[in-house]
Amino acid sequence: MSRFYASSGAVSLCAALLLGSQSLPLHAAADPADLEVAKRVERVFTSVAEEAFPAVVVITAQRDVEVELPGDSAQDLFEEFWRRYFREMPDQRGPQMPRRFPQDNLGSGFFISDDGFILTNSHVVDRADEIEVQLKDGRKFKAEVIGQDAPSDVALLRIDLDGGKVPFLRLGSSEKVKVGEYALAVGAPLYFQYTLTRGAISAKGRILPLPGMRVQYTEQEYIQIDALINPGNSGGPLLNIEGEVIGITTLISGQYSYYGFAVPIDIAKRVAESLRASGRVVRPWLGIRMSELDQDKRQYFGIDGGVFVEEADRSGPAHEAGIRNGDVILTIDGEKMLDPQQLKRAILSRKPGDEVKLEVLRRDRKETFELKLTEVPESLTQAGGRGEEAPAKSDDMASEIGLQVQPLASDSPVREQIEIPDDETGLLVTSVEPTSPAGRAGMDVYDVIIEVNYRKVESREDLNKALAEADSDRGALFYIFSGGSHRSVLVKDFKE
Repeated sequence: MSRFYASSGAVSLCAALLLGSQSLPLHAAADPADLEVAKRVERVFTSVAEEAFPAVVVITAQRDVEVELPGDSAQDLFEEFWRRYFREMPDQRGPQMPRRFPQDNLGSGFFISDDGFILTNSHVVDRADEIEVQLKDGRKFKAEVIGQDAPSDVALLRIDLDGGKVPFLRLGSSEKVKVGEYALAVGAPLYFQYTLTRGAISAKGRILPLPGMRVQYTEQEYIQIDALINPGNSGGPLLNIEGEVIGITTLISGQYSYYGFAVPIDIAKRVAESLRASGRVVRPWLGIRMSELDQDKRQYFGIDGGVFVEEADRSGPAHEAGIRNGDVILTIDGEKMLDPQQLKRAILSRKPGDEVKLEVLRRDRKETFELKLTEVPESLTQAGGRGEEAPAKSDDMASEIGLQVQPLASDSPVREQIEIPDDETGLLVTSVEPTSPAGRAGMDVYDVIIEVNYRKVESREDLNKALAEADSDRGALFYIFSGGSHRSVLVKDFKE
């Protein structure tokens, strides 16, 4: 009883408060001038959507995938599936039952001309047997691939309009884009066709792996955005508030789940023009794999900038001219190179056959090399001297930095497993202490140490001597084979 009355009293009090509050304003009225500003902003977004939607297409790329069920338990599960849902078994085809299933890949794209040319991502249409394009008005067309380019993840399609015309989007400039500007993404995320999401340009020049593409060469850098994108957005336009395309929405990363990334339209335009002209992209090639000089490496070399040569391809023009692994490129034709992106743009501004002059720092001296750029090999773009030695200061410096190593024999089965070149020799890392100097630097089991401070190491004694001679402040620069390619690692803080 007491509970009932208490509740009734509370209800009565609440009713009285509500009735009494009717004479009070529920909220402050918005300033009409502020509302007009907000409405103007809204009209910008709605006008962009109205213009963009008719020029955006939904792409369904279909290919047949063959799946083999290897018998025994897998085949039993297959048979049970058929009995449960179809009541009878299909014809038996032996212990292995290969079956082909259609697999659809959904993406987006957009018209760049009124005669039916479409830009999208290469990974959207890669290996497709049939490509269907749906327009905003519901019409569907079969699309032809004019060309696709894995290093940029750009593809050019075309539909036959039989003399008709379609609306298309204006292409802007990604070079002029500034961090903080509005970014509008249009596409078919999660099968929700013709969706517009809004955000801002978060960063430019991001370097990330290409989705689904295993290529050894890429020129790619991305525009980072916080406009929401999801699977199905790939290949759709990234627009500015003027309705111009500034990029092609391409990927999201699990590591960066709140951000999306887009191919800059300046790259896409150049690739599309080449694909339209010849069905392929011709690029100049220096023939190196490079990395940025971090603070430790700048201190090691005693310079304030440059581009570190991780690996000079033996068939490339840089290696033929004399550039070697571990060199630092300082200038190209007199222009100072501060980072790999600047060097990449400098090379891409030229063409195969052009001659360039490189100033390079090798150990402690500067050298000049002249070379002629060649064309990037097609295989890379497909989806996919010692000085006098000082005596050692320690018996086992390798253990002090946290490494256990052994010589990599020429007939070792590990060689095939790690895919190291047949003529490469060095020390195989068999154990790394995670908190050791080597562990902190990123070294791992199955890495192969090729050189330390530009000295070849083929035995534990070689490694110990090289480490003992290393300058305590500068550290020791390891050149290793790791994960299928060469890279450098600077190990520091291993001496008292």
